[in-house]
Amino acid sequence: MPAKECENGKWKWGETGACKYDSKEEAEKDNENYYRDLEDIDLTPTKGMVEAAKRGLELRKEFGRGGTEVGVKTARMIIANELTIPRVKKMYAYFQRHEVDKQAEGFELGEDGFPSAGKIAWMLWGDDAGMSWSTKKRNQIEKEEKEERVSAKIKKALEKKMKDHNEEVSDMSIDWNAKVSLKTLEKVFDRGVGAYNTNPSSVRPSVSSPEQWALARVNSFLYALKKGKFRSGKHDTDLLPSNHPVVEKMKEDKNLRAKVGSMITDGIELPLYDSKEEAEKMAEELGGEPSFHLHMLDEKEVYMPFENHEEALKVMGKPEDDEMEMEEEVEMVEEEVENNYHHEEEEEERKQIRNIWDKKYNDIMEKRIYNLETRVETTENNKDVVVGYGSVFNSRSENLGGFFEYISPTAITDETIKNSDVRALINHDPNLILARSKFGEGNLNLSIDETGLKYSYELPDTTYGRDLGVNLKNGNISQSSFAFTIAEGGDSWTTDENGNDIRTINKIDRLFDISSVTYPAYNEASSDLVIAQRGLQKYKESIKRKDEENDLVKRSLAKLKIEIAKRKK
Repeated sequence: MPAKECENGKWKWGETGACKYDSKEEAEKDNENYYRDLEDIDLTPTKGMVEAAKRGLELRKEFGRGGTEVGVKTARMIIANELTIPRVKKMYAYFQRHEVDKQAEGFELGEDGFPSAGKIAWMLWGDDAGMSWSTKKRNQIEKEEKEERVSAKIKKALEKKMKDHNEEVSDMSIDWNAKVSLKTLEKVFDRGVGAYNTNPSSVRPSVSSPEQWALARVNSFLYALKKGKFRSGKHDTDLLPSNHPVVEKMKEDKNLRAKVGSMITDGIELPLYDSKEEAEKMAEELGGEPSFHLHMLDEKEVYMPFENHEEALKVMGKPEDDEMEMEEEVEMVEEEVENNYHHEEEEEERKQIRNIWDKKYNDIMEKRIYNLETRVETTENNKDVVVGYGSVFNSRSENLGGFFEYISPTAITDETIKNSDVRALINHDPNLILARSKFGEGNLNLSIDETGLKYSYELPDTTYGRDLGVNLKNGNISQSSFAFTIAEGGDSWTTDENGNDIRTINKIDRLFDISSVTYPAYNEASSDLVIAQRGLQKYKESIKRKDEENDLVKRSLAKLKIEIAKRKK
């Protein structure tokens, strides 16, 4: 997706990106950075993909059908081992949309019409091997992209924490260097992730991820930098400035530190000594009366400061209060990250596909094309407006692969328009959006008259918008197509006097797009007819069953007549 200039003079990446870049180069650089850490993903196509792509190009040349220029480019990239991450995403999306093509006549060797246009197109994208490979690679890409997005979000969050902290402490009278660098915070964060992964069971249930825990640990470190002490439980003391009170205290207590280790009890870490005297002295240093109590460590008696744990809590404070504050901060982390970082480009291609080709409808969507005039009208203020029909009522279609079709005037109503989110596109490409009617509102005007579904919209001042206007005016483009789904029970089948199968669409459930097209969509993508062809197959099967039932009745009657005749004798 190329960088595009916005009306405000800024630049964006792709059609749906944010207008936030000052130059085209900045937008392009950011996109490169997005994929830079994914370069270790092996995008080498399989031998089967290469062979399929080569065969697809040969068949397309031989039969003059199958695939688009996008498919041809993909085939050439497969053969040349030049696949990119965006291209792999396109491959995955293609196979998801066109898997129904495999059910059409002529897809398999030995069927009439082999190789169908859909089969040739399928081979250009790598055939079944390409489908399996692109699905695997797409999942890998998604996983690593997610990790990259998390890393980017975290970095943004740490940058903001650093900035806010340094601004705050600069106005405070602090005896030590309380400012912090991004590098230091990244170290604290990484150690927090490591601590979580090493012993996740020790983390409170309110913490749902290592990132949350690590960010809470960063908050604790910043608190210590600012206040001169930790809330509870020291960590990352080697990253504190040398004149920090905690560090100074550690230097003073060096000779009093535990010779045999320490123990965390009731949220407080206390040293263990092999003599009563050392334990008593530490209790006094910590603000209590000289006292100790006994513990066993590896079957050896050791001594802990204070008479008991309750006394330690009384003297040193209840960490539970601090823990509660920590938990509140943890709960705020996700919101904080989201508020301070927005990755508008993330999963852009997938979002576009979802917006237009809702997964819920992928396997039931159909497209039809009409040759009625599509024209450009110039308004009084010199604006070019496209006017045409997306569908036509009571008009017999061309042969749609074994049947003919009519759209009833009842099929599309004002209610249909109000229940649909419809885009005006070029060749059904979600990246080339011209206008939109969202549940009856927007800059795409939809209405119903005696002819059919009429549409109009003002051409946008974009490269492809201007190009479309020129092609419509000179007649290079004259056809319209629309994408839709049939309501349950919304079509019916009959056979006319000439033996032709006839489908009548009585109720359309939802409209998806109105497109100016350069070629009949279903000639290139047979999937657009597969849904109807399934209905045709069911219709023929029902007729066959009725015939079989009639034959059975006739045979039964014949047997009955024979039996009656025998009894009369």
